Amino acid sequence: MKYQSLGDARQHFFTARRHTPNDAPLASSKRKADGWLSPILPFRRTGRNYHSGRVSDETELMYTERTDTLPGSITARSNSVYSDLKTAYTSRQNPNEPETSLDKAQHKRKWIRGALICAYSACVVLLVNVIITFAAIVRAYGEYGSMELMFAPIYKGKCSVSRNWVTGLHFFINCLCAVTLATSSYCMQCLASPSRADTDRAHNQGRWLEIGTASIGNFRFVGYKRLSLWLVLLLTSLPIHIIYNSVVFASTAVQQYKVLVTPNESDASLAASECVRSALDKDNPDFLHSVPQGSFEHLSPRECIDTFAVDYLPDRSALILLTNELYNDNITVWDAGTGSGPRIPVKEGSRDFDWICRGEEALNECEGDQIDPENWKVTASPLKVKLLNITAPSQNGTIIFNRNTFAKVSPCYRQPLVEPDILCRDMETLYRYIAKDQNIDGVLDFLRDAQNWQNSSWANAITVEEISQCGYLSDSENEKTKIFRIEACLSEKIPEICELRFSFPIAIIVLALNIVNLASMFMSAYDSRDDVLLTIGDAISSFLSRPDPNSRGRCLSSKSNVYTRAFTASSGTRYSQVNIPKRLPRPKRWLHSINSFHWYIIVAMYFASLAAAIYLHRIVFGSGKSQNSEGSFSGLSAHSVKPGSATSMFWQKSGRSKDIMSLMLLANTPQLVISISYFLYNNLLTSMLLAAEYNGYALHRSYLRVTKPQGKQRSELYISLPYKYGMPLIVAFVVLHWLASQSLSFVQEIPFYADGKLADNDIVNSMGLAPVPMIVAMVLGSLILIAVFGISIRRFGSRMPLAGNCSAGISAACHPPEDDRDAAFKAVMWGEVVTTTPEDLEGLSAAGIDDETRSTLSRASMATQDRGSKSTSVRVSNAMAALSLESAGVAHCSFTSHDVVTPSPRQLYS
Repeated sequence: MKYQSLGDARQHFFTARRHTPNDAPLASSKRKADGWLSPILPFRRTGRNYHSGRVSDETELMYTERTDTLPGSITARSNSVYSDLKTAYTSRQNPNEPETSLDKAQHKRKWIRGALICAYSACVVLLVNVIITFAAIVRAYGEYGSMELMFAPIYKGKCSVSRNWVTGLHFFINCLCAVTLATSSYCMQCLASPSRADTDRAHNQGRWLEIGTASIGNFRFVGYKRLSLWLVLLLTSLPIHIIYNSVVFASTAVQQYKVLVTPNESDASLAASECVRSALDKDNPDFLHSVPQGSFEHLSPRECIDTFAVDYLPDRSALILLTNELYNDNITVWDAGTGSGPRIPVKEGSRDFDWICRGEEALNECEGDQIDPENWKVTASPLKVKLLNITAPSQNGTIIFNRNTFAKVSPCYRQPLVEPDILCRDMETLYRYIAKDQNIDGVLDFLRDAQNWQNSSWANAITVEEISQCGYLSDSENEKTKIFRIEACLSEKIPEICELRFSFPIAIIVLALNIVNLASMFMSAYDSRDDVLLTIGDAISSFLSRPDPNSRGRCLSSKSNVYTRAFTASSGTRYSQVNIPKRLPRPKRWLHSINSFHWYIIVAMYFASLAAAIYLHRIVFGSGKSQNSEGSFSGLSAHSVKPGSATSMFWQKSGRSKDIMSLMLLANTPQLVISISYFLYNNLLTSMLLAAEYNGYALHRSYLRVTKPQGKQRSELYISLPYKYGMPLIVAFVVLHWLASQSLSFVQEIPFYADGKLADNDIVNSMGLAPVPMIVAMVLGSLILIAVFGISIRRFGSRMPLAGNCSAGISAACHPPEDDRDAAFKAVMWGEVVTTTPEDLEGLSAAGIDDETRSTLSRASMATQDRGSKSTSVRVSNAMAALSLESAGVAHCSFTSHDVVTPSPRQLYS
């Protein structure tokens, strides 16, 4: 075997390394006996390999076989050169410190620029919220003179305008909330980012930290005061959507209407008759002129059915059905029932417009499309408007009155009083009785009882007459219901009464959250730490300038060398005590750079949301078929506007603020789920793109992207999530939040009786569900999940170890050659560090090196010729070091500004 010529040099080489004081492993002296590393991401046991690289039992066997034989001279030369090289590594210092401490402090704190921009953005959001709240106060308490505190109207008028305002305000609110969420996420990541001092302290204790992501596990070394700020930012930004979307909602006035059947008079004179006015409680004289002026709209049977066969009708009052079957009938006005108005529990299958379907054949379910407009028939009963006319003697003759006209004709209401006091008291007694009892026999018995009167002779002189304004109701046949074929309709149009309501207590809560969030951002920006490692470039630059001796000899360390122990109280990671050389891992996909637990949470939340949406849609379609169970209410519309656009759920008849607030928060619960999803997706994309940026240094030589650029280093405002990924993510979630606010919304219905009186005990609060926005929201959520999954299955461009956000892995990859002192400020590349020339190769050929070693040196020679020659002493030193490592079967990879070659999959690296 070709490795057997290496002799025992490798065994001697590793024995020396294990006992070198300057190359001590990261594990502390207090290491547990069992070899487990402490949780968040502990490494493997020292006895077995738990990492996911290619190092396996086969690798260990090859390692053993390669240490069989090696000439003593080569062995001694290998150990000598490596020892010199290691000593140089241990003693090197940062050659690029700024000249003055003032410049150093100013330079190292440039990372606060992004946090300050976030804080200024939060100031703008706070200012906009203050302006909105102030404008709402002026409009509610100034223009409308409202005295309500919890929910005051800021608009009254057409329902379409109210609906558009709600839709637009919710979109604007979600944009403001998205700014708060994104800026808070940035500052949270700044707070969780460790400084170089934090990282060194962790490494000295055998642990590692996460770079470029908002990891709560870092706060063990970053500090618990910053953890407090981190939690404040989380708690003031995460629930902002669920609270702010409750600040504005629409309430709708639901007007009850009466349905009458009358003869088909072309001039509509009957509609303005005294009988109809009395039945519709239209005492206003202007009603006589409403028909010719267009207040009543003439509708065909088809138009009438389409207009009134809905659960919600905001702009209609009275409905008069015209028929040709009443010309020869003594009763000219019939009552067909009422529609809309105060909600009452209904039986299964019933609707607010059931009067439409009461024809010759009773329908189990009343739907407008089931009725033939050419043969539309309704059932009605005689309109019973009965009055008792009283003829009573007075000092000036007789007076005639009924319960509606007594106050106008009674002499006892005139000044000065023209009737004796005894007579007035008897008249008042009679009026109070007939006001509540219109039965003629009861009134006559009341008059004959002398105990009821001070002047019984006056009571005996009274005559009582029963009259009917609408027909001869004494005929017993007319008391029965009849079915009429409808020819046309007269519908009274009324102005819509919809309100846009604003909750000032909720607005104050939002302002308070904004202020606390803003203060936390400024405190985050003025952090006292220097040299904070926000980005991968920051970490690489720091470790190249000051290599960490704890990680030397582990150049292929990756995050997969770490085992995650979840759900434990303590956190941290520790290195293995043994530095076993490794081979390059297999090419990996982006998904290997993320925590699989995050994937499980995202997928679980997605399918839970999908199941909830399907369940709610079953409710929608069930309600659409009018399968209402007994005690339920018929459907409402989203934002109290369009019929059939939504279905009411979780209704309650209550005007208490506590009940209203609880239902509003319930309707906006999906906002919290979406906000949590944003943080998870943000973390997911950040981890993948961070790993992709890290892996890119193995493909192309480029300058480091840092938050505090020096020399030719690059700088961007984003930390780890580029704009081309971050901006579409924010926009997608803004739309998703807005669609959720349109899918589930708080709906308030304020009912009025047909006479215009408010049914204040029947105000209905409910959660309106609109199916179309919910379907669009689920489609968008699915597209986001598919897009992120599609990104995650991309392959990395190189076989570079996947260090990801692991500070230990990054540190291990940052041990450049001794003469590469300014690597952090130049264009760097990761690869196999070897530097030699053709002359060096010829001089070393006599040593009897094998073909594999000669191949490596030849590749290095070609790279050196491409970049230009260096000093002879440096080339020889590097060549000897390369030869020593290669002779022992071990090479080295690192970030460096010098020449590198692509690492070989067959080569061992340390």
